[in-house]
Amino acid sequence: MAAGTAPLDKTARDTVPKGEDRADAPPVRRVRRVQQRSTDTRRRLLAAARDVFARNGYHATATSDLVELSSVSRGALYHHFSDKEAIFEAVLREVALELRQDATDAVAAYAGDPWRQLKVSLQRYMEFVAVRPEAQRIVLIDGPAVLGWERWRSIRAEINMPGLVTNLGMLMDQHIVASQPKEPLAQLILAAMNEAALAIAHAPKPTRTEKLMTRALLNLIEGLKGDRGLR
Repeated sequence: MAAGTAPLDKTARDTVPKGEDRADAPPVRRVRRVQQRSTDTRRRLLAAARDVFARNGYHATATSDLVELSSVSRGALYHHFSDKEAIFEAVLREVALELRQDATDAVAAYAGDPWRQLKVSLQRYMEFVAVRPEAQRIVLIDGPAVLGWERWRSIRAEINMPGLVTNLGMLMDQHIVASQPKEPLAQLILAAMNEAALAIAHAPKPTRTEKLMTRALLNLIEGLKGDRGLR
């Protein structure tokens, strides 16, 4: 021990930063650790919000519920999200993206067959909506009421339109669907999807309504095929 240096007691030793937390740790490591902590905090907040919003709904949830369930401070919540509506929108996006990705994954085996991909993805999407109360409550029941129709529709289009436009482009390239502007047609299909999904979410028996709505939606899609389309 250097002359003139007093030994640290146990309490002092326990508070000395270790590893990447040390003040003299490389700056890049310290930054990465801070970023990871921030990411972890945001993840805990989203997980807690998703659970509470799904169980209790948006209007019956207080920010104190989110703070308590996620075990973070109120200051941390407002560091990541400006208010309760902002965290709700983040959760809605997360659930909506999962629905889209699950429907996309369900048609991976049909690569090269865009017509079957379109029909099966629509069918699977509606089936997922029917069996996931979390998606019904957050995306389709509370979503329009909390965010407003314009914002809700914009988010739905942002998430679902690119895949529809790509699929329609392939169908037109293969002369299954008549060549035409893709975006307006994709908007109309998405509008039908939204109406079908809303009907399922608000129905007393979602799985029964899903079968009816999916059949109607697929019949509507059949009308896109030209006279020489694939059967």
